[in-house]
Amino acid sequence: MESLQSVVSVVKSSVIAEPDKHKSDFFAPSGNLEKGTEANRLEIVVPNLENFSGVLEVYMHRARDIHNISIYYKQDVYAKLCVTSDPENTVATKIIYGGGRNPDFNENCQLDVKTVDSSLKCEIFMMSRITSYLEDQFLGFTLVPLSEVLINNGKLEKECSLSTTDFVHSPAGFVQLSLAYATYSPEVMAIPTVPKPLAADETAQNQK
Repeated sequence: MESLQSVVSVVKSSVIAEPDKHKSDFFAPSGNLEKGTEANRLEIVVPNLENFSGVLEVYMHRARDIHNISIYYKQDVYAKLCVTSDPENTVATKIIYGGGRNPDFNENCQLDVKTVDSSLKCEIFMMSRITSYLEDQFLGFTLVPLSEVLINNGKLEKECSLSTTDFVHSPAGFVQLSLAYATYSPEVMAIPTVPKPLAADETAQNQK
């Protein structure tokens, strides 16, 4: 298997994808002036490079054979997702009422990624119907290393096994995920335009 370092170097040298929602923020003209000219430069700027690597799109298909800990009815289920390098920033799916052991999520989520040296964490919960007495119950989780996504050209579809513990794998069902990682070239590129004095000289020569 390729090392994570080699994978990262490949990603940095090429752009996997460019989500439309970020494009307008990354292209901005600079106000720098060359000596004696009014040449502007168009710079491709990636903001906060130290804290931004890319975007991870996660499509939650479904879960199957998860624990049904509700005694009297089919449990209401939802999922929480985060990147392990930034666990405070989580997104949650809508609640699948009566999802039971085999809930269909069919929902797309998006997470910002600060470093590819991390994993997607997907946790499944049962919503408590008596929130004043009981907290939502944890049913299982899975981890998908981002390196596994990068090795597959930035896209991965996988059925992941769920576990209830971090240390010893205790089977808790499965979850079907589709992942797509989009990154941007970290270099800032300057594209100079033709300086106005030079452009004027060329125009005069053409008229002659």
